[in-house]
Amino acid sequence: KGLKYLNMANNYIQDGGAREIISGILASGTITSINLSGNNISENGAKHISAVLETGEAPVPLKKLVLANNNIKDKGAKDIARALKDNDSLNYLDLSTNDLRDESAKHIADALLTNRSLQTLILAGNAIETNGLVALTKMLEENSSILDLRLNAKHKDIVSNKMNELYEKKQQLAKEMVLSGIKSMESKSVRWNRSKLMVVGKEGAGKTALVRSILGQSFNPTRQATAGVNTSSSVYLRKTSSKNVYKWEEREDSQNDLDEIILRAGRKELEKMQRKKISEASNSSVQEISTSVNKNEKEETKGKILKP
Repeated sequence: KGLKYLNMANNYIQDGGAREIISGILASGTITSINLSGNNISENGAKHISAVLETGEAPVPLKKLVLANNNIKDKGAKDIARALKDNDSLNYLDLSTNDLRDESAKHIADALLTNRSLQTLILAGNAIETNGLVALTKMLEENSSILDLRLNAKHKDIVSNKMNELYEKKQQLAKEMVLSGIKSMESKSVRWNRSKLMVVGKEGAGKTALVRSILGQSFNPTRQATAGVNTSSSVYLRKTSSKNVYKWEEREDSQNDLDEIILRAGRKELEKMQRKKISEASNSSVQEISTSVNKNEKEETKGKILKP
């Protein structure tokens, strides 16, 4: 099935080596995990590396990226953050010990206000202080996907307390989503993002190439023809961060479709309820303002009538 995990840690490949590796990754169509830690990669190398995070660039969505113990600094982190903003596949990012400062933390926090795939973010061993910490903790209030945020030891308690506080809120929200989802599904149908697909044809006809194309993977001219029957991993249709754009993607069989559908329906129901509350609050405010204006106008008119 091809190489999925690439570990080039501590090989001193520098920026030139990083550029060549990224070119190979973009051409491979199989790699989902990269470890380039300890390679003296600077902000120039980080710019090349950010290409695998750009939406639509990598033939296979990258899941894990480790860049620890390099030298990408604030400029390199800015490029990574820019690519991360619209990325919808990466769930693990390690930027520890890269001489990052508050500016980097702010750029990353800003990107994660949009990004909803990243679950683990490691920023320990950097010079991130109060301003960067504030930006990251505020981000946590908006981003429900981050489950593990690691900073320097002196910030451990602050981050831990914030994560615990948000965890309790998320647990309560999850319960509400499940109940709302079940209630919503009782009265209407929902989208089922999975179906079975059987591709039949002679040996060498291009069945595997067709399936790879559906999954957004590149053509592999060296792949041998399938002998007999081949069953692939589960595939499902997922909406990307781009508006009204869907794509097919491989998925672990252990993931439960029904659970996801219930949560999705519940999330929509809660969002609808939230919009209704905001609308009612807005109408109430308008009514109060209107009443206040009318009252002032009446008092002014009364003053004019009584004036000798």
